[in-house]
Amino acid sequence: MDIHVPAGTEAPQNEDVFSVVIQVGSNTPSLTTNIKLVHYERISTYASYDDCRDEGVDGDLCVCSSTPTLRDWFIKHPPVHFGYKSTVTNLNSNLHIYERRTSYGLVLEASNDSSDQTYEVLIRTISEVNVGHSNSYPLTLKIKPGNIIFIDIFYQLNPKHQWDYKYNVEIRQVK
Repeated sequence: MDIHVPAGTEAPQNEDVFSVVIQVGSNTPSLTTNIKLVHYERISTYASYDDCRDEGVDGDLCVCSSTPTLRDWFIKHPPVHFGYKSTVTNLNSNLHIYERRTSYGLVLEASNDSSDQTYEVLIRTISEVNVGHSNSYPLTLKIKPGNIIFIDIFYQLNPKHQWDYKYNVEIRQVK
């Protein structure tokens, strides 16, 4: 599938396009790891995102912005995907969690609109029923200034049964 995302301010184009191949299967020992990124390729022209790229993120996958334009837009216009609008939880004046719940799953993203403060975010599962996800919990993430990150996707394992996922979030400033 192709994924289109708004380009960072350093890019010459309006959006970055990625072609991705994912494998979804139930033959894995853990139901939380049954989505696998098999292949990805940046289709659009690469812009230099080295100044705002998170540690450990492959440059070919990075789309970020070192100026406030993109993050300001993201906060004022929470993303709408497949007809579902994100709800925003403000963890403090700079840190925001975007939650998109549907009848069959949940997507979590976060943004840090600080210009100079990195945050460590700890997400803990409170309860989960009939849910698979791609990360192990508790999950700790660092969110650098000006970054918007994908956290996880939670999906209904059996469509004949209700699903539910509850979590809590703790934050701390990192120097």
